[in-house]
Amino acid sequence: MTASRTPIRAVVAGGSLVGLSAALALSRLGIDVTVFERTPARAADGGGGLGVSTALLREVTGLAAAPPVLHGADRDTGAWHLLQAWLEDQAVAHPGIRVGRGPAVVAVLPGDADRGAIVTTADGARHHADLVIGADGARSTVRATVDPGQPDARYAGVLLWRTLVAERDLPPGTPLPRDGEPSRELYAGPYRLVTYLVPGPAGETAVGGRRLNLVWYDPEQRDLLHDRGLLDGDLVRGTLAPGALPDRVRDRLAAFAGAVWPSPWREALAVALATGTVFGTPIVHYRPRSLARGRVALAGDAAHAASPMVGGGFRQGLYDVRALTRALGGLAGPADVPAALAAYAGDRLGPAAAHVQASERATADYLAWAATRTAEPSGLRNQQDFATTSHQAGSQAKDTRSHPREIWKEEVMAIIGIEERAVHAITARAEITDAIYRYAAGLDLGDATLLESALTEDAVVDLTSATAKLGLDFPVLAPRDVVVGALTAAVGPLDTSHSITNIRIDITGDTATTRCYAQANHYLPGEGPRPDRTRHALMMNRYTAEMVRVEENWRIRRLLIDCAWFDGDPQVLVALV
Repeated sequence: MTASRTPIRAVVAGGSLVGLSAALALSRLGIDVTVFERTPARAADGGGGLGVSTALLREVTGLAAAPPVLHGADRDTGAWHLLQAWLEDQAVAHPGIRVGRGPAVVAVLPGDADRGAIVTTADGARHHADLVIGADGARSTVRATVDPGQPDARYAGVLLWRTLVAERDLPPGTPLPRDGEPSRELYAGPYRLVTYLVPGPAGETAVGGRRLNLVWYDPEQRDLLHDRGLLDGDLVRGTLAPGALPDRVRDRLAAFAGAVWPSPWREALAVALATGTVFGTPIVHYRPRSLARGRVALAGDAAHAASPMVGGGFRQGLYDVRALTRALGGLAGPADVPAALAAYAGDRLGPAAAHVQASERATADYLAWAATRTAEPSGLRNQQDFATTSHQAGSQAKDTRSHPREIWKEEVMAIIGIEERAVHAITARAEITDAIYRYAAGLDLGDATLLESALTEDAVVDLTSATAKLGLDFPVLAPRDVVVGALTAAVGPLDTSHSITNIRIDITGDTATTRCYAQANHYLPGEGPRPDRTRHALMMNRYTAEMVRVEENWRIRRLLIDCAWFDGDPQVLVALV
């Protein structure tokens, strides 16, 4: 958006992760943004942990600073309150963003191409806006404006017991998870326990300063939620606050954890239950029928609430924000907003609904499985229902476990955990290697779509070092559209073959550096198969690729190409330029 165009004023309802990410992304387009967050002050703690797609977050928000995350073997993880505070700091430091805390958004008139939207807050104030983004969570108020016939998310039948426990608060002698410990998923009785590490209260990431994040799936607490007024039929009215667990529930959870869950997670749960830091979050589902109406659009859990069982809730919200910025980029003025939001809805409605549908299926499968299991620890001896996809940290401390089955169980978990780490590493490396192969194959086949699939939108390909050695002047290519257009025009029509060898990969979270050799032979169009044509350009190049995970795929963000040796005629390389 340029200064000569009519400025656009946006209101974002919700100052959590997706709302603040949306504010930062919209501000990059030159849109003036006001965020309304209903809580009067930041959370000093709480909110649990989450997986963070760091590269996607940076891509969407344009932030260069590193977010407060812990780099694990399988993914980056963070604590909700740390990430929210970091995003809010980034937002309030931006001159085009205002963050207001206190009065919640209680109603929105959607407007249309001729009239702006009107946002009413709990203090009675009315705010005029050209654009409204409802990022106000699973129990969204704005959702009623977008789809009045289906405004509410519904209880999915599972309560999540959640807590964060600092490693320093564990009992002395408790074995701590090693550096790089992957996420875990354990099943026992009717329960599912998901565990992973997150940064400490001040962002600490070293062993001993981190926190253990625990998410305990419990399908047996519908009556408790009804009794506490948190569930009205299938409508969720709130969460069970820390310290609000009834004694009978707390004692039962403590007994089960102490008898069944492995160390150090059982010790962490004992600490959390004793200190009253466990809180209960009901899982809800909301499968959208619409994502936009007039000048109002939904994003994040307000748009598509799903279970963490299928993961990626924050990532899905970032996909929403990215689609919003694409749809809203280049608007001439406020009157274009409804059409842009309709395009956004067309882009995201299908994937969003599919994500929730996958969550509904996974939750139904889990509930069917749980219905056949007992919650009594003593009954587990006759059930082969204890499983895990990872393992607890090893320890050289004296083994005080007395039950042979418990020792066997932890040894099996260790074996499975090693296998899982290997699978994660192998999968990531295969996907990274495939991105390099897609780049090379795109050149050989002159396939713009294949070449594009290997690159990020802001990709840079720098051949200047290689071409300078050959006496050629070739510019740095960026972004992706320029890279694809230039290379398919210059190389695509040639008879070429690229062979990739000696691949070495260093992975850190959602980023990686890949180094390899690429031997490429080039002939003029139609001359490669002809034995009487010997004019060629044969190169052995060194590739250094900076790569990021985008959605579910790895892509090249920056590719530096240097020439190790050359044979032939350099002019073949630029014959079609």
